[in-house]
Amino acid sequence: MKIRLLGWFAGLAAVAAATSPGCSQPKPECTVGSATNFPFAAKLVLVDGDPESPCAQKKGLTLGMQTYNPDAGGNPDRETKLVAIQTDRDEWSEGGMILEEGEDRKTYALGAFESIAPDANNLCRIPSLSPAELLVVPGGEGGAGGGGGEGGAGEGGAGGEGGAGGEAGAGGEGGAGGEGGAGGEGGAGGEGGEGGEGGAGGEGGEGGAGPADEGRSIRYEWSNMEVYVTAANLGNQFQADLTYSEGSCTAKYRVVGLWPEVHCEKLDDEGEPTGEPEDKLCDNIPDPEAPYYLPYASGISADLKVKCDPDLLVCVLDSDTIQTFE
Repeated sequence: MKIRLLGWFAGLAAVAAATSPGCSQPKPECTVGSATNFPFAAKLVLVDGDPESPCAQKKGLTLGMQTYNPDAGGNPDRETKLVAIQTDRDEWSEGGMILEEGEDRKTYALGAFESIAPDANNLCRIPSLSPAELLVVPGGEGGAGGGGGEGGAGEGGAGGEGGAGGEAGAGGEGGAGGEGGAGGEGGAGGEGGEGGEGGAGGEGGEGGAGPADEGRSIRYEWSNMEVYVTAANLGNQFQADLTYSEGSCTAKYRVVGLWPEVHCEKLDDEGEPTGEPEDKLCDNIPDPEAPYYLPYASGISADLKVKCDPDLLVCVLDSDTIQTFE
């Protein structure tokens, strides 16, 4: 969970409003919330696409947004304001490699406000933006290891030696001499010993390199973006259409974004995350006691009705459109 650091800005804004003269304020220029370490939290509602496809599984995005004036001969063009949008890429960097932008591929979307100031409804419109595209290359798996070597042949044991023949019997005395007895037959040779066991097989070879993978394209196409801009709510909400493509699938979403992104996962008494939402972390009341130890409020405008999204565990607008005020 990120520690909330923007609450004191809201306090300063309240003091400034209380001490300023009672006169109408001029409309600010079109802008977006863009503190360096505080992106937008966007919730996504699927409007078209196969609900079983990978493209249709997104529920939210973390978005960095920034405005700037383009160059005009060495000076900023004050009549034009561009908006760059880039998604958090951490989800794609796990177990793979992201190839950075090239001549025909940018990792951010870029568009221009229709006008430099908000319209009568305090909306700054961006009809279309260039697509943002990532190329994700997963790591290859190793090939199968080589087979083990065959066992060595065992040698037979040596055969036993034959027994010695018996000696001839002696001839009888007196009459004709008896024939000598036949010599005894030699004993049978012993059987050969059993062959020895085969030697151990050789170790398997190391896995080979995986097949080459050209990767898959991840593409974000934004359109019909509207940013709500007043002196009190300076570009802290937006809504837009998003066409998201991954490989061969595509899905369309309606997106509603809130600035700044504030994490709101509930902690138990020991300070351990529970996986449950905690709405009070989205309000404008500090939580200095255990288990949160947050001396500042969320930093989200007190004008906005917000909640902790149970899936994203970040604070989001409690509506499907941006919230406007007279």
